[in-house]
Amino acid sequence: MFYNIDTIILEFIFVIIILINIQEYKMKKNILLLSVLLGLFACQNNTQMIDASKSSIQGVYKGVFPCADCSGIETTLTLNADKSFEKIDKYLGENKGSFTEKGSFSTTDDHKLITKSAAGEMAQYAIKNNKLILLDKDGKESTSSLSNEYQLNKIK
Repeated sequence: MFYNIDTIILEFIFVIIILINIQEYKMKKNILLLSVLLGLFACQNNTQMIDASKSSIQGVYKGVFPCADCSGIETTLTLNADKSFEKIDKYLGENKGSFTEKGSFSTTDDHKLITKSAAGEMAQYAIKNNKLILLDKDGKESTSSLSNEYQLNKIK
């Protein structure tokens, strides 16, 4: 069998083109696979971050709120993993007593904690740096001179 140089060159070029296309296909396939894996990894880490931030709200918060007819209201708010809470308000001073409230809580996307007692009473708190800031009935922070007094600090 006799091949001329033109046929050999054309076949050689054809083989090179096929090899280049195979390499490009493999590269595109690898890039696609890498993109999919990175996407899955990013979603998994995002889910873990969301779960971690929701679980970090759990714990015990404590502070002393102002009181008109006593020396303060020592408030302890315990947030449990099962989304239940217990709030103990101890009125400081001459045997003013204490009150316990239990119920459930939820969090919102805009970093608020909402408690709802078994009696149906609701309260809202802003979640900021291991602190809960008591909000008014409209969900806004107080602008009064005592606004810094309405904070509970995470102690556990």
